[in-house]
Amino acid sequence: SEFVIENRKLVAYKGNGGDVVIPDDEGIIYIGDFAFAHYDLDNEKEVEKDENGYYDMDEKKSAIGNNTVTSVVIPEGVEAINKYAFYNCTALTDVTFCNGLEYIGNDAFYSCRALETVEIPSSVKTIGTSAFAGCYSLANIEIPNGVTTIESFAFSDCPKLTGVTIGNSVTIIGSYAFQNCTSLKSVTI
Repeated sequence: SEFVIENRKLVAYKGNGGDVVIPDDEGIIYIGDFAFAHYDLDNEKEVEKDENGYYDMDEKKSAIGNNTVTSVVIPEGVEAINKYAFYNCTALTDVTFCNGLEYIGNDAFYSCRALETVEIPSSVKTIGTSAFAGCYSLANIEIPNGVTTIESFAFSDCPKLTGVTIGNSVTIIGSYAFQNCTSLKSVTI
C-alpha cells in the first residue's frame, strides 16, 4: 500500500504523488509527523528522554520535503495533522480538510509554496506555530469561528496574502503570526 498506517496514525506516504486521497476506511485519526515530508535521519544527534523516559526519535529527523504530491484529501475522522506532516511539499496546490479536524500542527504545511487556498473547517481549535509559514502562493485566509488559537508565525512569510478574516472565537494570536505578509491589505475581525 502507498499508505503506512500504525495505530490509527498515517505515519508515511510511499506513493507516486499527484492527487492523493487518504483512505477513509482505515480509521485514521492522525496524520503523523513527517508523513508526506521526506527527511534525513541524523543518528549522531543526541536526544533527551521525554517525561515518560522515552527518546523522541523525531528529534533526529530533518525534514526535506516532497515535490510529487499536488493535492490531498484528508478524510472524515482525522482529528490532527501533526508537525511537519506536509513540510515543503512544493507541488501541493490544494488541500481538502475534513470537518472534525481539530489541530493543525507546527510546520504542518511549512513552505508549501504552490498552495493557493486553504479552507480551514470550523472544527479546528488550534493552528500551530509556522503551520502555513512560507506558503508563498496563499492569497486569502479565513479563520472560522471555532478556532481559538493562532500560534506564532502561523502565516508568516506569505507575500501574496492580501486578506485575512479572523472569526470572533480567536482569543490568542501568537507573535509574528502574519510577519512578512507584505501584500496584506485587509484584516477583518
